[in-house]
Amino acid sequence: MAQGTAIPLEGGQVRFETNHRKLAAAVFRIALEDLKASHPNNRRTALHFLLKDESDFSFWCQRLEVDPVAFRNGLRKHVLGPYECFSGFVSEL
Repeated sequence: MAQGTAIPLEGGQVRFETNHRKLAAAVFRIALEDLKASHPNNRRTALHFLLKDESDFSFWCQRLEVDPVAFRNGLRKHVLGPYECFSGFVSEL
């Protein structure tokens, strides 16, 4: 794991890059939780972010140091059911 640039604060230092990675992980965790949510608006928002959005999705992937294409392929293969992938539900977003 890469060392972060230290930002001096009272009482210690904060690792800038490390905190960005933690924040990015939280963004994806929330999106994946929303994907499993029973409320349709939460699912639709999560699907849009995870499958359609380019700018925000790419930004958070860069912070997490993951390949956006590989992440989406894994998501389609392991998380989304056949309904989302093949019924046109995703294309309606």
